[in-house]
Amino acid sequence: MSSNNFLKEPWKLKDLTKNEFEFLLKDFSCKRHPLVENFLKKSAWTFDKRDVVRTYLWIGNEKPYLRGFITLGIRSITLPETLSKTKRKEIFKGFRKEQDHIHSFFIAQICRADGVPKEELPLEKFLKFAFAICKEINEKVGTRLITLDVAKIEGYPKLVKAYKNYGFKPLFEDSKFVVLYALIG
Repeated sequence: MSSNNFLKEPWKLKDLTKNEFEFLLKDFSCKRHPLVENFLKKSAWTFDKRDVVRTYLWIGNEKPYLRGFITLGIRSITLPETLSKTKRKEIFKGFRKEQDHIHSFFIAQICRADGVPKEELPLEKFLKFAFAICKEINEKVGTRLITLDVAKIEGYPKLVKAYKNYGFKPLFEDSKFVVLYALIG
């Protein structure tokens, strides 16, 4: 990984060596979202190498070198019985409204490092990247639902509102998370 190459963003975690990744982790922190930081430092490498999810890294030439990351995957969701017929119809395009499971693209993690200005890595940049990948896969296999979870921690309504500004809608919630969704096409 050459510092002249950092503009080739985002990097796939799987394209780095373990030493390169560990170097990037040395000065990375996200005090706003410690669980997300913990995922990157403790699980991302293993999950990526086992093809459970794919993590993409934005790397710069000044500290913190690792500017931010996004982790994408696929998951199966059990829809609650209380989900409205209108939402079911929208999600399934009127087909199999009685279905209670669905596969979706999953935005598992989004994180901008402490000290990185919002203007450099806005939420919009992460989401445009995620939608582009999901759209490309959708063209090949047909899944059109994108989901993400917002943990019910301090300040979570503000984050839900931010995602709604980019087209996400509430799917359902439980005691720990609000599950949001968007559709491709």
